[in-house]
Amino acid sequence: MATQWFLVFESVEKAQSFILEGKSITVDVGEKQICLFRKGQLFIATASVCPHQGAPMSRAWCDDEGGIICPYHRYRYHCENGRDLSSGGDPLTIYPVEIRPTGLYVGIETKKAWWQMF
Repeated sequence: MATQWFLVFESVEKAQSFILEGKSITVDVGEKQICLFRKGQLFIATASVCPHQGAPMSRAWCDDEGGIICPYHRYRYHCENGRDLSSGGDPLTIYPVEIRPTGLYVGIETKKAWWQMF
Protein backbone atom coordinates (compact mmCIF):
# COMPACT_ATOMS: atom_id res chain seq x y z
CA MET A 1 0.00 0.00 0.00
CA ALA A 2 1.15 3.50 -0.74
CA THR A 3 0.13 6.82 0.77
CA GLN A 4 -1.23 9.40 -1.61
CA TRP A 5 -1.14 12.97 -0.28
CA PHE A 6 -3.97 15.41 -0.98
CA LEU A 7 -3.85 19.17 -0.54
CA VAL A 8 -6.77 20.24 1.66
CA PHE A 9 -5.81 23.88 2.44
CA GLU A 10 -3.21 26.11 0.78
CA SER A 11 -1.98 27.36 4.19
CA VAL A 12 -2.27 26.67 7.90
CA GLU A 13 -3.84 30.10 8.36
CA LYS A 14 -6.60 29.23 5.91
CA ALA A 15 -7.21 25.90 7.69
CA GLN A 16 -7.39 27.68 11.05
CA SER A 17 -9.92 30.17 9.68
CA PHE A 18 -12.20 27.34 8.47
CA ILE A 19 -11.86 24.96 11.43
CA LEU A 20 -12.80 26.34 14.85
CA GLU A 21 -10.73 25.32 17.87
CA GLY A 22 -11.83 21.87 19.11
CA LYS A 23 -14.33 21.45 16.26
CA SER A 24 -14.36 19.65 12.92
CA ILE A 25 -15.36 20.10 9.32
CA THR A 26 -16.09 17.47 6.69
CA VAL A 27 -13.97 17.52 3.54
CA ASP A 28 -13.63 15.32 0.48
CA VAL A 29 -10.13 13.88 0.13
CA GLY A 30 -9.64 11.81 -2.98
CA GLU A 31 -12.60 9.44 -3.03
CA LYS A 32 -13.14 9.60 0.75
CA GLN A 33 -15.07 11.94 2.96
CA ILE A 34 -13.16 12.70 6.16
CA CYS A 35 -13.47 14.93 9.21
CA LEU A 36 -10.70 17.37 9.94
CA PHE A 37 -10.33 18.59 13.55
CA ARG A 38 -8.21 21.37 15.02
CA LYS A 39 -6.76 21.29 18.51
CA GLY A 40 -4.45 24.30 18.88
CA GLN A 41 -1.79 23.95 16.19
CA LEU A 42 -2.61 20.25 15.74
CA PHE A 43 -4.80 19.05 12.87
CA ILE A 44 -6.38 15.59 13.05
CA ALA A 45 -8.01 13.79 10.12
CA THR A 46 -10.48 10.98 10.88
CA ALA A 47 -13.10 8.81 9.22
CA SER A 48 -16.36 10.67 8.73
CA VAL A 49 -18.43 8.04 10.57
CA CYS A 50 -18.17 6.68 14.09
CA PRO A 51 -17.19 3.00 14.17
CA HIS A 52 -19.56 2.40 17.10
CA GLN A 53 -22.89 2.94 15.31
CA GLY A 54 -22.04 4.68 12.04
CA ALA A 55 -23.07 8.15 13.24
CA PRO A 56 -21.56 11.12 11.37
CA MET A 57 -18.50 12.57 13.07
CA SER A 58 -19.09 16.01 11.56
CA ARG A 59 -20.51 17.26 14.88
CA ALA A 60 -17.85 15.61 17.05
CA TRP A 61 -15.41 17.67 19.11
CA CYS A 62 -12.01 17.42 20.82
CA ASP A 63 -11.85 17.41 24.61
CA ASP A 64 -9.06 18.82 26.79
CA GLU A 65 -7.45 15.39 27.33
CA GLY A 66 -6.84 14.60 23.64
CA GLY A 67 -10.04 12.71 22.96
CA ILE A 68 -12.45 13.01 20.05
CA ILE A 69 -16.04 12.73 21.27
CA CYS A 70 -18.82 11.33 19.08
CA PRO A 71 -21.88 13.55 19.63
CA TYR A 72 -24.44 10.73 19.52
CA HIS A 73 -23.37 8.27 22.20
CA ARG A 74 -20.42 10.22 23.65
CA TYR A 75 -17.94 7.53 22.64
CA ARG A 76 -14.42 8.85 23.10
CA TYR A 77 -11.50 8.11 20.75
CA HIS A 78 -7.80 8.93 21.15
CA CYS A 79 -6.88 11.71 18.72
CA GLU A 80 -3.48 10.23 17.77
CA ASN A 81 -4.28 6.56 17.21
CA GLY A 82 -8.10 6.38 17.12
CA ARG A 83 -8.29 3.86 19.98
CA ASP A 84 -11.75 3.57 21.55
CA LEU A 85 -11.32 4.95 25.07
CA SER A 86 -14.94 4.26 26.07
CA SER A 87 -15.47 0.56 25.58
CA GLY A 88 -12.41 -0.92 23.89
CA GLY A 89 -14.36 -1.40 20.66
CA ASP A 90 -13.32 -0.69 17.11
CA PRO A 91 -10.93 2.24 16.62
CA LEU A 92 -11.74 5.42 14.72
CA THR A 93 -9.67 5.59 11.53
CA ILE A 94 -7.02 8.33 11.75
CA TYR A 95 -5.34 9.64 8.60
CA PRO A 96 -1.88 11.25 8.59
CA VAL A 97 -1.72 15.04 8.28
CA GLU A 98 1.32 16.99 7.11
CA ILE A 99 1.91 20.71 7.16
CA ARG A 100 4.17 21.71 4.29
CA PRO A 101 5.24 25.09 2.89
CA THR A 102 2.59 24.58 0.18
CA GLY A 103 -0.27 23.85 2.61
CA LEU A 104 -2.02 21.25 4.75
CA TYR A 105 -2.11 17.71 3.31
CA VAL A 106 -3.96 14.54 4.30
CA GLY A 107 -2.59 11.12 3.40
CA ILE A 108 -4.85 8.33 2.17
CA GLU A 109 -3.53 4.79 1.76
CA THR A 110 -4.14 3.48 -1.72
CA LYS A 111 -3.76 -0.02 -3.03
CA LYS A 112 -1.31 -0.51 -5.83
CA ALA A 113 -2.44 -2.25 -8.97
CA TRP A 114 -0.93 -5.71 -9.31
CA TRP A 115 1.44 -4.57 -12.09
CA GLN A 116 2.83 -1.77 -9.86
CA MET A 117 4.03 -4.28 -7.25
CA PHE A 118 6.92 -5.49 -9.41
